[in-house]
Amino acid sequence: MTNITRNQAIEIAGEDAVHALEGVNCQPTGRVGFNGACQGDELCEWASSLTTTDTDGDHVTVRAYYFTTNEQDREMREADGDGSVIEWEISHYEII
Repeated sequence: MTNITRNQAIEIAGEDAVHALEGVNCQPTGRVGFNGACQGDELCEWASSLTTTDTDGDHVTVRAYYFTTNEQDREMREADGDGSVIEWEISHYEII
């Protein structure tokens, strides 16, 4: 299942799991963003994930996807990689 909303993720994995996921540090995926590859393009894809038990009792991995702009990437580089200098916003969730 791909590109689901926060509410859909909560329905499947539960509110506690989604809230915990939102506190996990994200990492660059190295995949192509919406407008191309991260290096020098408009957006860079990041993701965080958490393995949990869904509301049916099955083990699932919940992922949150974030995108940064070139400007945000520059701000983080200038802050020695400190991602707290930008405001992170989740684009969508995925459950696998």
